[in-house]
Amino acid sequence: MSPPQIFDQDLVNLLIKFIEKERPALVKDWVDNFQKLDSKSYTSLPKDEVITGSDQFLDTFIGQLTEKEEGRIMALLERNIRPVIQRRVAQGVNLESLLIGSLLHRDLLIRRLMASDVYKGLSEDKKRELLNITYRSFENIHNGIARMAHEAAISEIDRLRRFNENIITSVTEGIVIEDQNGIMTYANPRFVSMLGYQKEELIGEHYEILVPKEHLKMFREEASKRSLGMEGKYEASLRTKDDRTLPVLISARPLYEAGRYRGSLSVITDVTEMKRMQEELERSKKEAERLNAELEKHAKQLEEDNLRLRATLNIEPAKEAQDSGETVYDLEPGYIYLLMSGETETSFRIFQDLVKHGHPGLCVSRILPDTIRKAYSLEKTPILWLTTNKLANQHCVSPTNIVDLSSAIINFMERIKDGVVLLDGIEYLITQNNYRSILNLMQLLNDKIMLNKSRIIVPLDPEVIDPKELHQLMREVHVYEDKKSKDLRRLSGPHF
Repeated sequence: MSPPQIFDQDLVNLLIKFIEKERPALVKDWVDNFQKLDSKSYTSLPKDEVITGSDQFLDTFIGQLTEKEEGRIMALLERNIRPVIQRRVAQGVNLESLLIGSLLHRDLLIRRLMASDVYKGLSEDKKRELLNITYRSFENIHNGIARMAHEAAISEIDRLRRFNENIITSVTEGIVIEDQNGIMTYANPRFVSMLGYQKEELIGEHYEILVPKEHLKMFREEASKRSLGMEGKYEASLRTKDDRTLPVLISARPLYEAGRYRGSLSVITDVTEMKRMQEELERSKKEAERLNAELEKHAKQLEEDNLRLRATLNIEPAKEAQDSGETVYDLEPGYIYLLMSGETETSFRIFQDLVKHGHPGLCVSRILPDTIRKAYSLEKTPILWLTTNKLANQHCVSPTNIVDLSSAIINFMERIKDGVVLLDGIEYLITQNNYRSILNLMQLLNDKIMLNKSRIIVPLDPEVIDPKELHQLMREVHVYEDKKSKDLRRLSGPHF
């Protein structure tokens, strides 16, 4: 700071008035010309901030023209200039650009001053003194800017250093720096904690103390890449102090000083949880694939079952080759006939006689269909097998699926006229379900058969059913009794 000067007060007042009058033009000159400064950070400043800064600079210049004491001039510069300098340094404007900016302010002011009528009307001595006032006043500002910018730069560097140290200390990843020989020179708290060491136990040691033997070759190859200026990112494992293997992801980059390779900086991420999640995801994927395979299998099975079910529920009637003789058993249509016998032979003979004499039939039995066809010469008559088996070439229905069984019989009867259905194995159906379900089935079939003009033959061993239940069942049917003779006596009328 130059000592306070005793200037011609009239010239000082003239200069102050000129600046106040020309302030808008001076600010415009600065806005138009500061872009020429060779500082990307400087020239990228917002225009409003540039205008405000220029106004503040001119206020400072005028203020220090009126001050006579060095202390007050210093206070003025501290108050007006230091905040701007600190802000510019934080914005990335360097010291050289700040000083050049100060000189540009001066040159723009002097250029406009020398072109003014006020200046031209002065004597040569007054002109020189006025310029001297301007230059000496700018010298104070220029020196203040240089000192404050240097202090601000040092403060900013220190702030950035502390800021960076705080970041490195607080990051969730480990950070380690090695010199060109692989010696660890820095390790942040996260890195030492994830490996279970103290910082002092790692600094000065070679990185290979942390590498499992099986990974040494890979680490050495990666280290050689750093010395060639190549960055790297790779998965590896490190050995903890308690000799555990820690899966990590390493991102490494070379470090240079004055153009020479000085070591590497590595960011270490603990991927234990990530690995666990990947393994869990892989297990879930395999389980999903297994479930999808099972689902596809079940879907295919369901489709096949549906096809079989549709075929079963829509059994096509077919007539057998006709016998030339007369029918032996003449059952009136529209009724269910209950054969009270412990044997099924009679019911099959009646059924055979009817289908061989032009009555389309459906046989429902738990006996293997091929056995029935062979025993009773039934080539075309459809047979519905009561079984839990599922065969593609047979009509099958589960003995516990009373709904599908009743639907199959009813659908068949609705497709025919003057037909016959043999419902064999009613005792089996009762044991697989319950008596009430079978009674309901018989009642449903009885309602349908009355309108259909077909007949249903139901053989039953009366010894296997409760007398009370048998009596209920007999109320729904016509009864035939086998008296162990060649002839069968029909009992007229249902039992009401």
